[in-house]
Amino acid sequence: MTTEQTAPQPWRVIEIVGGYRRALAVLGAWRADVFTELDKGPRTDRQLAGKLGLHQEALRDLLHALAGLDLVTLGADGGYALTPHAACLVPGRPGYIGGFLDNQETEVHPAWSGLADTLRTGLPTPRQEDDRPYDLYASEERRDGFVDAMDFIVAPLARQIADRDWSGFRSVLDVGGARGSLATTLAEAHPHLRAAVFDLPALEPAFTRFTAGRASADRLTFHAGDFFTDPLPRADAVILGHVLHNWPEDARRSLIRSAAEAVNPGGALLIYDAMLDEDTPRLVNSLLSLDMRMWSGGSQYLADDCVSWLTEAGFRDVERHAHGASSSLVVGHKPA
Repeated sequence: MTTEQTAPQPWRVIEIVGGYRRALAVLGAWRADVFTELDKGPRTDRQLAGKLGLHQEALRDLLHALAGLDLVTLGADGGYALTPHAACLVPGRPGYIGGFLDNQETEVHPAWSGLADTLRTGLPTPRQEDDRPYDLYASEERRDGFVDAMDFIVAPLARQIADRDWSGFRSVLDVGGARGSLATTLAEAHPHLRAAVFDLPALEPAFTRFTAGRASADRLTFHAGDFFTDPLPRADAVILGHVLHNWPEDARRSLIRSAAEAVNPGGALLIYDAMLDEDTPRLVNSLLSLDMRMWSGGSQYLADDCVSWLTEAGFRDVERHAHGASSSLVVGHKPA
């Protein structure tokens, strides 16, 4: 280890603490439609300020910050243009993450104000009585935007799951599967599979629109319900993806028991999440865990604990696999 690596580096800490400004700069530009306007072609700060009704010098500062974040470039003629990385910030472009940004700005970021209390109590940031996680589903615009972003994040994980051997299964149920992105991926990759989604009734219109006209539409089904109060439909394989982290441990174990009842004999339960490893700290997973602790009262969890919960629920030969860049996949097999 070099002297430079061992010497105190306070500027590194200052840079980390100041990182919040980067998020706010991107969110502010997104809210002000800066990315949308630049998607039409290069604009000077004067042109942008006039079009968007913004203060030219303040906007210039913001544009320079965005250039430092590699989201815009400044040309020799004074025109600012988007980099490819910024395409996801433009409504209507493939991979648009507006729903994710809205959720971060209005839900997750405010929850972090309660970190000190959560560290003392383990409980989420206090919320208004009528403001609960996933109340965003009550708004069609916020719901669809959020699901857009989640589908974008899950897409590579869905492809990995579809690449598994599904020859021994005839039916699959994605619990909390929203509008059916994973279910559709599986049905399209494996024509012998019938795929179903179980989720809140508010998601059914989004599912209907998403699956309409697809070649696999006649093998895709939506079941509306609440997985804490309603029985799950039976299937050869049941999937819980990015679901358990929303809830505390007792609710996770209860949901796994419900899933175990829904799995047909000889079938399997698949769980994927950004799970934790007690011996290997992961920045992204740990921050996601804190997100959930302060927002919903859930958290990420140890992959070893997940294996134990499936074993406790009667599954055998429980497997644990790396899944994507930061996730884990745990698979339990139900005796025939």
